[in-house]
Amino acid sequence: MNNIISILMPVYNGERFIELAIKSVLNQTYKNFEFLIYNDGSTDNSLNIIKSFNDDRITVFNSEKNRGIVYGLNYLLKKSNGDIIARIDSDDVWVQNKLEKQINVLNNFGHNCLIACFANLIDDEGKVFDTKFKQYYVEKDIKKYLPNSNFIIHSSVVIPKNIFEKVGIYRDKYLHTEDYDLWLRIMYANIKIIILPEVLLNYRVSRYSVNFRFRKVQSKNVIRLKFNYWRKYGFKFFYISELFLNFYYWFFPYWILRLKRKIFNTNLF
Repeated sequence: MNNIISILMPVYNGERFIELAIKSVLNQTYKNFEFLIYNDGSTDNSLNIIKSFNDDRITVFNSEKNRGIVYGLNYLLKKSNGDIIARIDSDDVWVQNKLEKQINVLNNFGHNCLIACFANLIDDEGKVFDTKFKQYYVEKDIKKYLPNSNFIIHSSVVIPKNIFEKVGIYRDKYLHTEDYDLWLRIMYANIKIIILPEVLLNYRVSRYSVNFRFRKVQSKNVIRLKFNYWRKYGFKFFYISELFLNFYYWFFPYWILRLKRKIFNTNLF
C-alpha cells in the first residue's frame, strides 16, 4: 500500500461554501493525497472558485451537463490513483488532522475496514448547533443500529479502494441515499466499520444541503432501501420508531417542519 489518498468531491452549485471545504482539504496535516473535483454542470461561480486554487494536487473534471452525484462519484472513483478513498461534500469542513488520525487507524487494521468519525453539525454561518451523530461507535452497536439509521456521515469516511472491488461502486437506485446503501453492503459483507469517537468533521446542515433540498426523494428512497435490506437480513421491532421519522420527512410539508424548528429551537429538522 502506498497510502496515497484520493479525495473525491463532486460539486453542483456549491459557490457558497466550497472555498472553505477546499481549504480544509489542502490544510490537512497528512499531505500524500490527490484531490479530484468533479464540477457537475454548475451554473454558479463554483468552477471559477475551484480554479482559483493553485495546488498541483488538485485535478478538476468539468461537465457541461448536470449528471448527478452518483455519476460524479463513480467517475472520480475510476479516475482515482490512490489505494484509499476519502469523501468530502462541497459545504463541509474537515478538522486539520482528520486524515492523519484516520490513516493511522487504518494502517493498524490492514486496510480492510471503513473508518469514519464523529462530527459537529454546523449552520450556514459555521456555528455548531448539535453533535447528535455521536450516538454509536462501539462495534456491536454499529451492527445493531446501522440497518435502522444512517449515522455514518459521507464526508467523514476513508475507505480502502479494494473494498469497492468487493462490494461494488455507488448505485443510483437509491438516489440521495447512495452512501447508506454502500455502508450496508460493507457491513453485510462482514467488513469492519470503525467510527472514531472524536470530532474530525464539521458537517453543514442548512437549507442548501442535499438532505434538505431533496428531503422527500431521500426519505422515500431510505424507506425503500431499508425494506429491501430487512427482507434479506431480517427485521427488528425497534426499527419502527426510526421508520416513522422517515415517513414524517417524506409526507409532511415544509411549513410544518419550520414550525417544529421554531417551537423546539432546532436548526433545521
